[in-house]
Amino acid sequence: MKKETITILAIDDDQDDLDIFCEAVRDVDSTFDCQMAHSGQEALTLLSDLSFSPKVIFLDYNMPGMTGKDLLNTLRANERFDNIPVVMYSTYIGDADRPYYAERKAYVLHKLDDYTGIVKQLGEILKGANKVL
Repeated sequence: MKKETITILAIDDDQDDLDIFCEAVRDVDSTFDCQMAHSGQEALTLLSDLSFSPKVIFLDYNMPGMTGKDLLNTLRANERFDNIPVVMYSTYIGDADRPYYAERKAYVLHKLDDYTGIVKQLGEILKGANKVL
């Protein structure tokens, strides 16, 4: 029996980070389909397609133009996206910001530098004890 494909949307302005992230997602589970957006506006364009419905969104905090925080607020204001799990995934999110994200039903995850750590971290988030799916 074939497993259902699970679509993940990764939003980050850094192409290298996106490439590494999506490769790590596939290493966690080959049935995951990792889609990319390079900005908040590009993500909104993807999400405007009614046939596109990610199971989880990984969102970089620090992006030019529409920040991750701005995009999260836009997503939470739209009933269609309000229940999609969002993981704020960045090199730095201050402790003072964590309650803000918790109120908006967003997880906070620190980006790691080593690939093995990234795969392990994503496995825990997507399939393990801390899973969001």
